[in-house]
Amino acid sequence: MPPSPVLQQLQTHLQQLQTDPSTKLDIKLLQQCEIYVASVSPTEEELQLWKSLFFQAIQLLSSFQQDPSSFSSLIMKLSAPLEFDHIKMLDLALAMDLSAGPFHLMVLGLLEKATAPAHVELLAGMPELLSALVKLWLCAEDTSVALKSSNLLLNFLRLSKNPPGSKIADAPLTAYGQGPVWKRIFGDRDVFRLFFSICSSRENVPREIDLTKHQRTVAQARLMDWLPQVGVLDWDTLLRCHHVDVVTDYGLETGDGLLKFVAEDMVNYEDDILMHISLIDFYTTLISTVTRRTTADLSVSLQYLISRRLHHRAMSYWMDPNPDDHLQGIYLTGPSASYISLYASTYPEHFEVSMLSEIHARLHQRLDVGPGVWIRSSPVNELRILSSLPRTSIFPSHPGAFMTESALALVPTLQTNPDALNALATIFHGPTEPRPAVTDMIMSSDRWDIEAEAAAGLFWLYYSTHPSLFKDLVRHADIAALPQTAFAAINLLRAIITATWTRTTPDATSASSVTVTASSSAAAQAHVRVVTFTAANRDKPESGLETLLLLQNWQVVAPYLFKNKPVGHVMDEESTVYKLSVARHGLIVAIKDQLELLMKEHGHNPEWDSLHTILLQKLTAGPREEWGPGVGEKLIATIGH
Repeated sequence: MPPSPVLQQLQTHLQQLQTDPSTKLDIKLLQQCEIYVASVSPTEEELQLWKSLFFQAIQLLSSFQQDPSSFSSLIMKLSAPLEFDHIKMLDLALAMDLSAGPFHLMVLGLLEKATAPAHVELLAGMPELLSALVKLWLCAEDTSVALKSSNLLLNFLRLSKNPPGSKIADAPLTAYGQGPVWKRIFGDRDVFRLFFSICSSRENVPREIDLTKHQRTVAQARLMDWLPQVGVLDWDTLLRCHHVDVVTDYGLETGDGLLKFVAEDMVNYEDDILMHISLIDFYTTLISTVTRRTTADLSVSLQYLISRRLHHRAMSYWMDPNPDDHLQGIYLTGPSASYISLYASTYPEHFEVSMLSEIHARLHQRLDVGPGVWIRSSPVNELRILSSLPRTSIFPSHPGAFMTESALALVPTLQTNPDALNALATIFHGPTEPRPAVTDMIMSSDRWDIEAEAAAGLFWLYYSTHPSLFKDLVRHADIAALPQTAFAAINLLRAIITATWTRTTPDATSASSVTVTASSSAAAQAHVRVVTFTAANRDKPESGLETLLLLQNWQVVAPYLFKNKPVGHVMDEESTVYKLSVARHGLIVAIKDQLELLMKEHGHNPEWDSLHTILLQKLTAGPREEWGPGVGEKLIATIGH
């Protein structure tokens, strides 16, 4: 079968362009070719023509004198069936020059065909190409080009594993760090220098590319986004001083590595509040991404930040804000709170030993405000931290001290504050499922169990001092005029219904056998308090759904769940009333699912079977369906306890 006439016309047109670069580009022909190429699977004979056309087009790039948009698009379509081996000998570095903007996405698309270790090993032998890729990533104005370049570099590093027997003395054994691409990016002095020459904020240092202050801060932000992902592959590469002359040229000391440059020297944070925010966010990302442990409660990334006092500095903007620095109070307390929140949830054992008392004291002080404050404003940073703390650390020394010792007791449900309700939802629900494996790096299975047990204990402590909890939630959930609060109330109800509570102590005898001494760790003491509380309250329901089905709670919640829509409200899908109705319908789904789990575990009984039947009827009807009068009362009567 002969090749398509449109491709033959393209071949002739490309020859004309090669002979005379000023020949006017036939846009209509290019568009016809694009449509054809995108719509067929080439035969073997036609594929050879595609390859020929692709290479013809590529050779024209260096002399192209017209708008290349359509031309670049056609090249990408022609390259679709080609593999890396077909294009590996192309000189693509020229089309990656910063001034060659229209060609960038096309060239990056071709480089994405490098998907095997042998491919990236070949690319590692092209220093001009990798150097151009680093420049493109850090300096391109088009964010899609920068993102694609960043991802390509990371993918090349992932594919470039260490050859056998390449371990560096005194370095941890990893799969990365000495592969060909690693050696090119970090071992090649000229490529490695680009990180510093492009991103350094220092004056009077060598510059390869002239950037404005804005362009430089964009490059700094891109480097901070990229570095933690490299650290996951090989942390030691970030610490090591690869080229003494390079780091000293940019004001660092002999022995300093790229991480020291980025974390401590690159950003002039005292004069740029936005980059200061980015720097704290970088610390947060670092300890959440690079979680390889040095000890049971410490990772290499957290250990580094602690050793450089960056950990303390990141927390200080929330813990001890400077009252004389207005900008700091406005802009840095939030990122600082996010850092503390992530630190407490990712490293609970370390947090409990080192920061628990200080953080809890500040939470207690800042959450102890009047009802009017909770309505007018929201201590969102404090609530974020509170909901991230190990639940065991919020437990009081004894149940009677809950109101005076635990900051959780200060969080209200009466006031219309969605942040407060969402924080309670996180705490009461318990740790997320599934239960982690024994070897999990973030949370051990033992920690998961005690957190689940503590969630139940904290709920009962809170409920005993806030008996109007369910009345408050139903009232909030039913106010369409305050949708954020309504959805937050529904979220808290769902969190209780689907709570991951457990009981790890079978009886009070085993709890009393666990003793606490003065030398016991804070975590051990908190663990015993939780276990002791559970053992003394074994008459409480074991699950969130059983708690909801207690008569005093069910008679409050059931009428809300099965009420009809307000008279006169149009239930279109964009209305708040409809969205709240759908969310309420989701609660019924959650109750049905949890009820089925209970029946599977404990067997059937007439009350549960009757409730299950009614729930299925409601779910079949859907959120729009109206129910007759008395359904709520009928549901209450279904539960006889």
